[in-house]
Amino acid sequence: MAATLSLPCPVRLGVVRQAGPKADLHRCTLERNVNKMEKLLKKGVYVDCVNDLGQSSLFCACLVGLTGAAELLLQYGADPNHRCHDRSTPVHAVAFSCNARLLSTLLDAGGDLRLHDAMGQRPQDWATAGAQPNGPKMLEFLNSCMSQMLSLVQQRLPGETRSTPSSSKMLLRPPSLKDLLKPGGSDLCLSKKSSSRSGPWGSVQCFGFGKLCVERRGQLVGLLACVPLVSDVELTLQEDEPPTSFTLGDHTHMSNSSWRGCRVTVKELLPQIGSETGRTHSYRDLLQREQDYCSRLLHPHLLQLLAVALGPDLHTRLVFERVHIGPLHDIIHHKREELPVLPVEGVLSVLLQVCEALLYLHTRKLVMRSLSSHTVLIVRPALAKLTSLAFITSV
Repeated sequence: MAATLSLPCPVRLGVVRQAGPKADLHRCTLERNVNKMEKLLKKGVYVDCVNDLGQSSLFCACLVGLTGAAELLLQYGADPNHRCHDRSTPVHAVAFSCNARLLSTLLDAGGDLRLHDAMGQRPQDWATAGAQPNGPKMLEFLNSCMSQMLSLVQQRLPGETRSTPSSSKMLLRPPSLKDLLKPGGSDLCLSKKSSSRSGPWGSVQCFGFGKLCVERRGQLVGLLACVPLVSDVELTLQEDEPPTSFTLGDHTHMSNSSWRGCRVTVKELLPQIGSETGRTHSYRDLLQREQDYCSRLLHPHLLQLLAVALGPDLHTRLVFERVHIGPLHDIIHHKREELPVLPVEGVLSVLLQVCEALLYLHTRKLVMRSLSSHTVLIVRPALAKLTSLAFITSV
């Protein structure tokens, strides 16, 4: 039996005017024919194919509250933030259907409650549009998500501990017997797969305000960001400059390069690291550790990581912003006459910039154990930045 819309509805359901697999996917979605949907998706039908109003199958399933169909589409990679022609998203649609458990599934998949449609309305506005019986429960759930986000971003007192839900589903009330007895009610059971994933620094959580990484220590929260992964062949040398390089202590060196038209500086391990036996083995993972810290720390006086390059043997190199001058150590001890870029009166400025970076790390309960003139880079005249974050430790 085909699904029906509750009225009044902010939008009408579109149609796929041309017959074919895309039209079949939309039709099977509204008919709750999950088995036929899966067969079509396995054959390669694009999961986010749209109708004449730009609505994806996920949007249509959410608008009429079809939990099973929506969950299947999400398993095949449907975008919970896909924009229709009117700029609304599946998150708007499920908010209108007032299916809070289905909304939590979309949020765990990265659905965003902050997006506006062409009329400037957010999902919260769509939740009140239809005056549905479950409207109060939906608004209560939306308020819980917002309260949870406020709790995460608020500063906490030292030593204060507070449990953090691992998924938006934990903010829901358990389903009632009446809910489970509704047609399709078996779909309302909590998903065994949670989007909250533990990693080296904490867990990934979604409450409708971006994908978050909540650290175990201190419960610090941050938005996930992507560092591009590139091939070594994308790193070339500009024709108008000679190759230059400098070492950073005993373990790494940096060289100038170009990546997609951008002048960069590439860091890699010195050749002897890892080829020798004994104590040097402990330094073979330096770049991996630095990559982890650079991916979650951002400050004007920390050297910015732009990409991670892998060679044919998966050898790691870190691609940073261009360092135009070099380490403070070289300027002080070897190139004082050659590079008079650091006058005596500029030393205080460099020290203050280094202190700013250290204070930032200390607010994150991190200590840089490798601070020296080798790890202070003069990126441009009067601009200093710290590098070699692999030696950071938590306190």
